[in-house]
Amino acid sequence: MKNNAVIERVEMTMWWLSLSKPPYTGVIMKKIFALLIALSLFALIACSDDEDGDVTEYSLSDLYGYTFGASFTASSGTPLTPELVIFDEKHLEWNMSSSGMSASPFFYTAEKNSTNVYTLSWYGTESDFNAKTNSSMTVRLGINSATNISIMVSGDTSEGAGSAMAGKPIEMNRTSAAKRTYSGTDSESQTATIPAITVSGESAEWGGGESYSGTMAVIVSGSNYGNSDTVQTTVTKTEGNTVTVTNPATSAGMGSSAFDITELSVTKDGEIYYLSRTDFEIDVSGTTYACESFKGKLEGGVLIFVFVYKPGAMPMSITEVFTSTN
Repeated sequence: MKNNAVIERVEMTMWWLSLSKPPYTGVIMKKIFALLIALSLFALIACSDDEDGDVTEYSLSDLYGYTFGASFTASSGTPLTPELVIFDEKHLEWNMSSSGMSASPFFYTAEKNSTNVYTLSWYGTESDFNAKTNSSMTVRLGINSATNISIMVSGDTSEGAGSAMAGKPIEMNRTSAAKRTYSGTDSESQTATIPAITVSGESAEWGGGESYSGTMAVIVSGSNYGNSDTVQTTVTKTEGNTVTVTNPATSAGMGSSAFDITELSVTKDGEIYYLSRTDFEIDVSGTTYACESFKGKLEGGVLIFVFVYKPGAMPMSITEVFTSTN
């Protein structure tokens, strides 16, 4: 059949953060490994026939730079709009839901299984990519045409695998978005150093300033995806020796808008003030952010904070490190 893509049988089940019972009840959910169905029984086949019935062969390079999107409803009733961009032979970008999440960068390797069918191994850090270890997930990709692909995902090693997309071969079509090139630099994607903050002292009223300018580093899966230009955060006193900190908008990494982190406890040890909160959730424009921890320290007029969280259905934690310069 001319220009017809056929998915006969499925090799694997899909994974992602479960959306069946939102909002999430904790930051670190128990891993749920996708069931791998016997290779001898299942296969994902993508084909595109020309007028003579022959298969038209495509390569991954035919997809480079184009955005492929899909739209479907999870079993929970939650609408999802994933997007995938493969930039080159090493870099790609994935967004679980383009209507409410930021895109996540990955390194990847590819193995050609048959005509128009590839297995991609995705890596969260460049060191894992170079060592070919600890892949975040394995993706079977079928190229139906230069403008249509089918994907299925398995091999999850992230925290919080789930059933939002389980058992679904996802057909993705090329969008009208302009062709893109990889804008990051691998020198940025190196293991990052995260300052250790040990919170101590007694509950106290915040004695620091209300506004701080500084820089923000954005770290995903242990890799630093760049530092922002100068950003500004505010610290607002609230009742009961607590404060609200504005997480500043930043263009670093995947980019994010400003939002408030509330109910942060204040303690004081000598002349050092600490801010802290663990295992909580906040709502950001209708999306639940599962927050592992916020730890901040004001010492010698310098404010540093480390904020670890997962926005929406993102499976990997984002770590933001703010350091004031004023």
